[in-house]
Amino acid sequence: MDLLPRKRSTGLGICRLLDRRQNSDHKGRCFRQRSVRDSIDFIDQFKPLVRLRQASPIKSKLNLNFLYLHGFASSPQSRKARFFKEKIELNGWHCSVPDLNVPSFEELSLAAQIDLSSELISQLNGKPFVLIGSSMGGLLAALLEQSLRAKGSRANLKAIILLAPGFGITKRWPQIIGQEGMDNWKRTGFRPFFHYCANQELPLHFAFARDLEHYQTDNFKTDIPTIVFHGIDDQTVPIEHARQFAQLNQSSKLVQLVELNDGHELANSLDTIWLQSYQFTKALHCQRY
Repeated sequence: MDLLPRKRSTGLGICRLLDRRQNSDHKGRCFRQRSVRDSIDFIDQFKPLVRLRQASPIKSKLNLNFLYLHGFASSPQSRKARFFKEKIELNGWHCSVPDLNVPSFEELSLAAQIDLSSELISQLNGKPFVLIGSSMGGLLAALLEQSLRAKGSRANLKAIILLAPGFGITKRWPQIIGQEGMDNWKRTGFRPFFHYCANQELPLHFAFARDLEHYQTDNFKTDIPTIVFHGIDDQTVPIEHARQFAQLNQSSKLVQLVELNDGHELANSLDTIWLQSYQFTKALHCQRY
């Protein structure tokens, strides 16, 4: 005898019964088959969360400023400069990439580059910052650290990241353009160099090479945490310069050298460089702040 009253059977009820049989397992358990409308409604309820995630990426709690120094005959529009600026700012940090062709590429001066970079650092008003230097920008970063040390104003310099730093440039000029090229450059006063931003050769006055002779370009010692990335196939700045820098600062244990299977541009290693630079910076945060 039935304990529950029977419901009047309808055609719709038969369809539901058939649907139940078609969408059940061998034990008779029922599984509801979603319609297209059901699936759309299910997805729509998550759209606000997706939009929130896209509009509000996770920001780092570490308040840092980065100063990226590009290389010789380059610009803020170089691939590495744009890559690092994007990665840094996605983490909620600020990144400044000055144009170091000052006062112009033709009249380029290392002293003017140091003055410009120092002015940007002073505008941070004591906020913590990290220097990133690529190629000749790496040499500039090392000289800046020395300049700040001499002025007693480097307390807020928290780390240095060097990408194939152009150490020893004064000794390498004859190797790069040949002794005859050096002689002609000195005699005529100007020499054309290919400028990657202008995508053409531009003249550079010999005073630039003469100016470099007044600065230390190798055998740097530092007590600032520094990570150096250098390609073992670098034909522009041999990796021996980076190895010498790491060896010279070995006792402080503050300099890390990462050797990469790459050339001077480090074009194939940017993701690796960023990941290790990020971890390096975050580790300093945990230790020192």
